[in-house]
Amino acid sequence: MHEPLPASKPIVIVGGGLSALAVAEALGDAARDTVLLTETVAPHAGTSLGIVRCGPAMHPARLAAGHGTEVVATLLAACRHNTAQLRTLPAIELQSVASFRCTDDPGEWEEMQRSQRLWEAAGITVTEGEAPRFLPMARARFHRAMQHHEDLVVDAAALARSLLARARQRGLTLHEGLRVTDVREAGDVAVTTTRGVVRGEIVIVATEAELPALIPFCRFKIVPMRAQALAATVDATLQPGIWSTAHGYEMGRVHADGGVWLCGSRDLPVRDELGARRETTPAVQALLERELRAAFASHHVVRRWAGVQAVSCDGLALAGPVPGRPRLLILGGFGMDGLGMTLAAADVIAELIRTGRAAHAAAFTPRRFL
Repeated sequence: MHEPLPASKPIVIVGGGLSALAVAEALGDAARDTVLLTETVAPHAGTSLGIVRCGPAMHPARLAAGHGTEVVATLLAACRHNTAQLRTLPAIELQSVASFRCTDDPGEWEEMQRSQRLWEAAGITVTEGEAPRFLPMARARFHRAMQHHEDLVVDAAALARSLLARARQRGLTLHEGLRVTDVREAGDVAVTTTRGVVRGEIVIVATEAELPALIPFCRFKIVPMRAQALAATVDATLQPGIWSTAHGYEMGRVHADGGVWLCGSRDLPVRDELGARRETTPAVQALLERELRAAFASHHVVRRWAGVQAVSCDGLALAGPVPGRPRLLILGGFGMDGLGMTLAAADVIAELIRTGRAAHAAAFTPRRFL
């Protein structure tokens, strides 16, 4: 038997992924006046590679061209704040490892150099060098690389558990096993679920890929995109490390046990991966295996999987009130950078609710689409 839903709550959070759990934890003592409605809690945290990057998947120079250097500086400050927040959480296996962004394309290298100046202006240490030593064969392929000294790895599932435990300790009420079908504002905000209606003075919708279906404002601003990955064993003794290529969209990780994970690959038209499908496809898996062969002479694939990420159309996540609807807030669109930005964006939501202002709000404001 399910517990009956409350008729109303001061704050209602819709969603059960990392972003929803992060904002529940960020609300602090206000969590006692908060209900979280979700079908399942953090159902796909196990599909993450666990990579925390201090900066966006697209190089900051590209974001600066579209948004200006001030917004990028605010975004990078938010990323550093996100890392500081991660360091306060227990039992999430947060580790610093060697992190490299590699390229064999002269145009991308120029972009990386422009980005380096933006990173360093934000106090983030980035150094030029050779391709990483944990990619034996790829050292001949990638003649240029930058090492990012503030990137990390984390156990994403453990992070979700930690955020939920802290929010519950502060009094969060959780209702699982239901689906939200409608969010409508009429004075307060009515959240319709498969088990009834809950009204909130403030409603935060943090459903990631489902955001456009629930909040019309998010349509064509956030799109669901499938991300595919594989895990392999390799015949080599390797140090742990992470790397990215192709403008940051292809990522890999060498684990402490020597296992290798790969994800991404945009060699195919992006439209082929749009949507909420979670199955793998031969075409993308073949591209990932090609990347694996380019890095390691001998390997054996042991697992393949796919997940769905919410990608914003301009490369920046959205965190804040829907324009013209101050009681309705949205949080999502992190793409491949959820672990590096989610906690900071959740803090923006919590600060806006508490005080009406937030230190890093300019990096995530939905008003930029007006």
